Amino acid sequence: MYLVRPSKTEMDAWRDIIAPEGDSTAASNWGWDSMYGYMKKSENFTAPLSSLSSVVNISYNASTHGSGGPMQISYPGVCVSPSLPSRLGL
Repeated sequence: MYLVRPSKTEMDAWRDIIAPEGDSTAASNWGWDSMYGYMKKSENFTAPLSSLSSVVNISYNASTHGSGGPMQISYPGVCVSPSLPSRLGL
């Protein structure tokens, strides 16, 4: 599975769509400040292999991810250079 967590800006935009006209109950349930903790709680983050990190220069902050959740989250074991298609003549 590939996971990209939404940004604070995206989550707060969804909150504003879901909670129009200042519905404070809906707004408090769907904004970033409420949902971020649930996103972390659902994750079980595994840091990328050091051999991969050194080759593709992966940087991350483990404290922004959860542990013990049902979704296994990490970086792929193989990363493809953005220049690969041109090197292959594609």
